[in-house]
Amino acid sequence: MLPEIARQIVPGIAGGVAGCAVLLAFAAQPPAQVAGVARRFDPTLLVRVLYGGVTEEILLRWCVMTLLLYVASRRARRGGMPGAAAVALAIAGSALLFGLGHLPTVVAYGGTLEPDVVAWVVGGNALFGSVAGLLFWRFGLESAMLAHALAHVFAGWVR
Repeated sequence: MLPEIARQIVPGIAGGVAGCAVLLAFAAQPPAQVAGVARRFDPTLLVRVLYGGVTEEILLRWCVMTLLLYVASRRARRGGMPGAAAVALAIAGSALLFGLGHLPTVVAYGGTLEPDVVAWVVGGNALFGSVAGLLFWRFGLESAMLAHALAHVFAGWVR
């Protein structure tokens, strides 16, 4: 067990750095309709790490991405390992759903779902969701969880 977890740490840290870069890049250029929402939405670092790093990764990677991969691979071939197209579809689909899942927060904090807001929220989150999906596929769930949690920790230090 220990060698398996150790194999996931370096990719998880690299994914955390990439996720931090995505967070900071998108936070630097929010659409005007979101600027006020971003100031009001300020969960604690512990919430970001535990909900984002653990809950979202279990829901979106372990559950949704696995389901999408299962469905895509069953349609593509009978038996055997899923092909690259099935994996790519599962990563993209779970990343898109991850991005869409952040839209209710914008509305809950008084934002509007204008096209540029939707593109910003979904695009930024789907970009990181793709990184997390790739980590999950290549290294395991713990790697994606570590990357997600560290993205929030690193971004919190930089801000």
